[in-house]
Amino acid sequence: MTPMMEHVQVLSLYTFPIALIYAALFGLRVWRDFAWVTLITLALGAIAASSAHLSCIVRLLAGSFVADVRKRPLRPLILFDRECDPACIPVRECLCVLDIAVSVFPVPLINASKSLLKAPCTARFRGDLIARSPTGSDAVPMLEDPNTNIVLQGDADEILLYLYTTYARKGAHRNMGPPLAGTGGTRATAKLVCLLRSFQPYGLYAQPSLYNRRALRLYAHEGCAESRAVRERLCSLQLHFEYVTCAQGGTGRVQLVHQIGQLRTPVLFDPSTSKLAEGARACLRYLDQTFDCSSVIQLQLRRLRARRRAWVQQQRQQQQLQERIAQEEGVSSAAAAAAGAAAAAEDEEEGSASEAGAVVGGADGHEESDGEENASANMYGGSMQGLRARSAHSVSAT
Repeated sequence: MTPMMEHVQVLSLYTFPIALIYAALFGLRVWRDFAWVTLITLALGAIAASSAHLSCIVRLLAGSFVADVRKRPLRPLILFDRECDPACIPVRECLCVLDIAVSVFPVPLINASKSLLKAPCTARFRGDLIARSPTGSDAVPMLEDPNTNIVLQGDADEILLYLYTTYARKGAHRNMGPPLAGTGGTRATAKLVCLLRSFQPYGLYAQPSLYNRRALRLYAHEGCAESRAVRERLCSLQLHFEYVTCAQGGTGRVQLVHQIGQLRTPVLFDPSTSKLAEGARACLRYLDQTFDCSSVIQLQLRRLRARRRAWVQQQRQQQQLQERIAQEEGVSSAAAAAAGAAAAAEDEEEGSASEAGAVVGGADGHEESDGEENASANMYGGSMQGLRARSAHSVSAT
């Protein structure tokens, strides 16, 4: 689904429910006021570039500004969280308002049919959640404060009350902005945000991923629309990360400027590889290429397919070369056979010619021997005739 199609779908489905929620929240009784709220909601939705921006607008940028903080914890808090959970959203916003860094352990839902690879996933931190839970439950959110050894689980209002009474000055929750924490409007808008982000494959259900040995570090805040997509990816991939809140006026923003030299969020740092990703696209690309099993497997499959295509092409080239060599050898053998036949024919012609010469030579020899015999016979006949003549002459003489 393209961002424009998603934006149109969100506007068409959720403009009227948003207006209804705010009408119930502010007690609008006149249809004219409700119409104005609807038009304002539609205008804000048209300004929003995606459902993430619209989610921040629905929450009225809660968690973007730091309140008056009385003290900050020496050691970071521990939060077992699920990104697309209505109870966890106000807790993260409160942490941003109080400028508290927290170590986040994502606990997404397990559903193999929702996995991109259609493969079963294991709950990586569910065992730790149950082990640390005071009741042995796996409910989220669960906040553990190692500075006071207090563990709170399940009830978001109780967690918010503890955070405000421990780390904030009196009345600091007013700087959080409407809708106020703990009111019905907050629960309703939090549920609406979860509905708005339900079109995304990440944020609620676990995806197969690789384990990160060292915790990632994320510089972001809840009022940043781009940071929401990065947190959803971290939640679905079940990657343990340190959430450094960078709300306006907080120490996290100063730390970000000193370390990186800019104020743009989100920023993701991996201490295992010492790589830094700035911006939502760079963060998502790094997470997909490094930890997402579906992306890694797809990349390996593409490499294997490329190798297979290269191997098949090489085999075809070798086969064509062998056929060409066989054809050339066949042509050369045929030429050699033709040359041998021609040589044999020439030999036969030479043999026949020699035989004919021998026959002619034999006939000539017979003729010469007959002549010699005739000549010898003539000489013998002459000699006999001479002897006869001599004998007759001698007889007559007597």
